[in-house]
Amino acid sequence: MKISSNTYTKLPELIERLENKIPPNAYEKKILQRKPASLVEIINASWFFKICCLNEVFNADGTFNEENYAQRIRLNNLTLKAIEYSNLEYEYQKYIKQN
Repeated sequence: MKISSNTYTKLPELIERLENKIPPNAYEKKILQRKPASLVEIINASWFFKICCLNEVFNADGTFNEENYAQRIRLNNLTLKAIEYSNLEYEYQKYIKQN
């Protein structure tokens, strides 16, 4: 299975948003050129960020790490916000074009 390079071209920008605690819902090199991210792009960015940047919830000795758990909850919330916003923006743009 060949994976298109287009799938990953915008990941760095979305991951940067996550690093700054901003939902990865859009690309905006310039404010007037804002484009919503797709569901696949949002999930890929969040998954990649989780795998590469977050620490484990359990410490090496098996104890629970509250701070790392809170980071994962924050990531999940940012991801859900991004999905919701991206869908709303997509539907709004579709509505504007029709009317």
